[in-house]
Amino acid sequence: MRDLSNIKDIAKLAGVSVTTVSRVLNGHPYVVEEKRKRVQKVIAELDYSPNRNAVDLSRGRTNTIGFVLPYNDHPWFDKVMNGVLEAAFAKCYSVVICPTGYDQAEEERYLRMLKTKRIDGLVIASRANDWETIAPYAKYGSIVACEYINHPLISCAYVDQLQAYTDGFQLLKRAGHTRVGFTVGREERWSNSTKLKIMAYEAVFGELDDALILQDCFDLADGKRAGLGF
Repeated sequence: MRDLSNIKDIAKLAGVSVTTVSRVLNGHPYVVEEKRKRVQKVIAELDYSPNRNAVDLSRGRTNTIGFVLPYNDHPWFDKVMNGVLEAAFAKCYSVVICPTGYDQAEEERYLRMLKTKRIDGLVIASRANDWETIAPYAKYGSIVACEYINHPLISCAYVDQLQAYTDGFQLLKRAGHTRVGFTVGREERWSNSTKLKIMAYEAVFGELDDALILQDCFDLADGKRAGLGF
């Protein structure tokens, strides 16, 4: 196999222009069939594989998106991830899973992938950084938030968590429960979802006793332990 550093050699051997070779490699429809076959014959003879980074750079897209989530073994994020994968597959996109563990530096590393054109966009299921840090990256590619955000460059697709939490607490109150707690994972004042949960709780039950916030609950087993201790 001959080592090729660019497509000039293919163009010369096939007797076509570099532009024609580029169009064939990128599946461009407007190529004379006879020329396409000549180029494909040379590519097959040389066992040539294009540099995907170079091809992506020339096309201005990678057909790849990143999915930012804190953990990949959480039932809620798993369901969201499955939806993203299904929608991406339907559009012939690949998905890079980007777990952060709520580490701000790790999250910014994925944002820089957007800036350096290694991915075309990001879906952020849950974030460690504030939007002031994230928003400037939206000029490099699409960012979709899984929470409400009113920003001209960032789209959002979300569940109305405040209403959902309020409905849940009201249901418990109507059932006669007066001492109601809830579980959280991260430090309770940091998480946006927990802030909404606290707002909903206080709207239904009044001032919240911090003892009713059951911390460090990340999975079903943690929830069971919290329930037994409650």
